Amino acid sequence: MRKEPLSWALVLGLALLLNGGCDVDRRDSMRLVRDGSIVLAQQGHAAAIGYFDAAVAKDPTNAWAHHYVGLLRLHQFHDAERALPSLARAVQLDPDNADFRYQFGLALDRLGYQDQAEGEYLAALRLDPGDFAPAYRLGLLYERRGSLLDAIDHLMRAIIAKPDFDEAYHALGSLYMNYGRPQEAIRVLENGLRLGANPTFNFAELGRVYLQIGEGDLAISYLRQAAERAGTPPAVYYNLGVALHRRFRDAGRDEDRRDAEHYLRRAQVACLPHREPARCSALASLIQSLSAEQPR
Repeated sequence: MRKEPLSWALVLGLALLLNGGCDVDRRDSMRLVRDGSIVLAQQGHAAAIGYFDAAVAKDPTNAWAHHYVGLLRLHQFHDAERALPSLARAVQLDPDNADFRYQFGLALDRLGYQDQAEGEYLAALRLDPGDFAPAYRLGLLYERRGSLLDAIDHLMRAIIAKPDFDEAYHALGSLYMNYGRPQEAIRVLENGLRLGANPTFNFAELGRVYLQIGEGDLAISYLRQAAERAGTPPAVYYNLGVALHRRFRDAGRDEDRRDAEHYLRRAQVACLPHREPARCSALASLIQSLSAEQPR
């Protein structure tokens, strides 16, 4: 979701090197950040982390070195607890950097420190009011708290900042559905289609919403469009199979029964019995019963 800061680490490293001045330790630390950025791009995070650690050791006041150590631990090693001290130190050294505040907030959020995370997200948004990422995270945080209006406000702010931001449409649509407001969810997702968000994702979500409110024909229409696209998640096949099965039971068209079985079998391929035994068993039973049903 987040615009990936590691992708421009090389540019940053060069800029830091040029601004290193006459302090030998600072210049060497910045050079290590630059070299680490090159290694990161060419060999990956496991090879690069040592360069950023060395940059910190060479100059403990290099905020960017601390930041990149924290970023790698948070996003590449998936270790928020070990990332936290480095990200906190970067913020301490440069509290007016919006991305430092955001990434520190993200680590806090992942560790369950929601109040502190909220403060960092808000600080990031004050420093960069047009950034979609902290607005989105605040929307999710407020939804978890049950603060509906604040959640809607910040998710909308994220969408305005990044109109093709799939996750924000999903979060806002799901929020409306959870509060029994399907028409608002539909409007959000349709706006996403108009504004350039991922069509596969939005077709799938619109189909799911229409399926939940009993609009089977519309659900099938949107889910078919999602199913025909690359990268379709297995849930689309399952929802489409269920929608077709319901229509078969209502109208008795054998074509719907055959298509329902086809899509449910496609969903079954992706079902992992060792992880989801109940779901996989239920899916197998549904397919078996569908195969035995006869058209009217």
